[in-house]
Amino acid sequence: MKSLCKLPLLALVASLIPALASATTAPSLTVLDPYLLKIPASNSLSVSTVVSGAAAGKSAAKGIIADGASAAIAVYKTSSSKNVTFTVTNGAKVAKYETGFLTTVASPGASSVVITPTLISGSYYALALLTTSTAPDADHGADIAVQAVSTGSTTKATFSMLTLPTPVVLVHGLWGDLVSLASTEGYLKTTPGFTSYRSLVTPVCYSVYLAFDAAADTLPGHGAGCEVTSAQALDQYFSATLFKQLDEDHYVGGRVDAVVHSMGGLVARHYASTSHYKSVRNRMLGAFRNVVTLDTPETGSALATYLDTVAYNRTFQASIFSIEFLLWSNFCGKTSTAVETCFDSNGLPLSYPGKPLNTGAVYSLIPGGHSIASAPAADIFNTTHGKWYAIASNFKNGDQPPSLLRDVLNTVISATYSSSQTPPTVDSILGTPDSDVIVTLASQTATAPEAQVKEFANLEHTPAPSDASKIPGFGGDSNASVVESAAVNAQVAYWLGLQSSPTPADESLGAPALEESASESSHAAPKPAFAANSRLAVLAPDHPVGLGQPIFIPLKLTGPRAVSFNVTQFSPAIRRPLTNESKSAPPGSSEPWSLKQDEGATAIEVVPLQTGLVRVRVQAVFADGGFAQQDIELRVVPSQNRLEQFDLNKGFHTLALVLEDREEDRQASLSPVVQYETLKYPIYLNTADSLTLTIDQPEDDPVIQVDPSGLVHALRPGSAVITGDFDGVRDSIRVDVYSQQDAPPGYRRNPD
Repeated sequence: MKSLCKLPLLALVASLIPALASATTAPSLTVLDPYLLKIPASNSLSVSTVVSGAAAGKSAAKGIIADGASAAIAVYKTSSSKNVTFTVTNGAKVAKYETGFLTTVASPGASSVVITPTLISGSYYALALLTTSTAPDADHGADIAVQAVSTGSTTKATFSMLTLPTPVVLVHGLWGDLVSLASTEGYLKTTPGFTSYRSLVTPVCYSVYLAFDAAADTLPGHGAGCEVTSAQALDQYFSATLFKQLDEDHYVGGRVDAVVHSMGGLVARHYASTSHYKSVRNRMLGAFRNVVTLDTPETGSALATYLDTVAYNRTFQASIFSIEFLLWSNFCGKTSTAVETCFDSNGLPLSYPGKPLNTGAVYSLIPGGHSIASAPAADIFNTTHGKWYAIASNFKNGDQPPSLLRDVLNTVISATYSSSQTPPTVDSILGTPDSDVIVTLASQTATAPEAQVKEFANLEHTPAPSDASKIPGFGGDSNASVVESAAVNAQVAYWLGLQSSPTPADESLGAPALEESASESSHAAPKPAFAANSRLAVLAPDHPVGLGQPIFIPLKLTGPRAVSFNVTQFSPAIRRPLTNESKSAPPGSSEPWSLKQDEGATAIEVVPLQTGLVRVRVQAVFADGGFAQQDIELRVVPSQNRLEQFDLNKGFHTLALVLEDREEDRQASLSPVVQYETLKYPIYLNTADSLTLTIDQPEDDPVIQVDPSGLVHALRPGSAVITGDFDGVRDSIRVDVYSQQDAPPGYRRNPD
């Protein structure tokens, strides 16, 4: 006789069997980031390797870069052998999985694909490749939904992930730095795609002394800050920061768009010739997707030839009773100063002091020279997976108002010739009136497809020093340039797919007017100019002043009424003017945006734009044509007042270093940046020496060493955390150091 007490238990077990069976066979869908998997030397990812990665659960992708090539792997697990249909939304594409997809792009994909699953360890797996070229914006949003379902089934599995805009790297031109493209950087960061990913718009910098294709940097201080070759700068951007941050966030990506100014376009071409430009991180398509050049001298510039072969050793020869003398005195100092020395003192070196001219950056721009001839063809970026777009500027002599840059250069050239000689002009040196004052229109557009060129009128190659506008005779000139144009920025954003038309956003600046006593128009016909430095005394503060904090500097004026003023800030580290914009006017190097005059006392407002020693040049123009200037020094310290953001390394919070054989390949320089509420553009600190740095790592066996300048050296495999303190505000980054064997894809700068 059966026991009655066992019947309910048996019934319960029987009722659970279908549920248990269902639980073990329920389909599942995940999407993997392939760069979080262990990629073998063959660069081929077998289905079983991918399945194992999915089972481990550590490689799931959270987002994907919308560059059209970066590919995530969709993995659908089911108990059915029937075909699986993958579908994607929001403009994404899916294609059949290929084990060698990291080194080739076989199919652009479609919105759906049918895959026959593979049996592995008792379950069926269907794999597909996912890509997208639809950047997030107001129309498309930022989400992709991936669905998978077996034929005949009504049970769908769904996986959601983010789309991110293609990162943008900004590369400056000759004598540039991290803020040379600040206007473009600021504009792109305000487009809908980047509002949540501002750190993905990143400037890089490289040596002002070296050719764009320099193989190595052995100059004093090499490795720190911008003192690296152009290729090293881009290597550090990709391997040490971008790839590491994408992997840390589980965002699938590897290609970027490049916006490059002047010689920066040649930097991009040279980088495309390096052995690691194409890698598994970009599926062998190349690191750059789209490249937008701004006035790049694709075939060089004859002004480089003139500087290095004619002008470099010339000195002042004109009359001391002339505008040439005022300009020369302002920029070069003594009449015995040679052009090469003058340029170097203004942060425009023809070469490193004491080094031959043929080692300098200018020499590499000579038309027909070795560097230009050796660079890959300018149209190398026109492929099925990317394009080269060219912005070109044409500011002709005779256009009104005239170009300040042309007038300044022509005056400097004229200053080195006596009254009995006929000096050349910019146009005669270039051999054509069609130029941006530095590069001919033909050189800017050489071999560029007409449909991918946009020409802008009355824009200079780069702005002339703002203080030149106060020299009598130049007051009515235009200083509009390609690197500070809202129309150019909008065209760039349009080409990169970040906005639907090339119409710029309203970027008008309403500068507060100076008081009437000092606001006479400098556009009027100038009176005869003469030096009157004794009429101006500038009183420097005797205490440190805060970065980004407005200060009033008293002036003592004598003689006739001053009709205009100009302020220029210089950092000895870079020797070029510091610039920025407030919410309504320029606070750095331009007309002072606030002027106080009270019972004969005058003061100008200045906002310090760099830490450390800052030189401030104040200029005054008087009603009778007198011109006065005086320099003072400010000691600028960090300030958290109205500080909006402090980032220890351009907004990246992780850094990767590999123990490569060469020292320069196992180090990277921090790039601290601060953003103030009152300033339009960020301030990139020259070095980290104004910060207090601490390192969390084993004291007896350190992983890294950090120089006061912020140069980080890898010592052994492991992890460390660097914390920077900026006047009480802190930011930290984690540094991971890898052996060559354990380095993830793309982290090595010179792979075997």
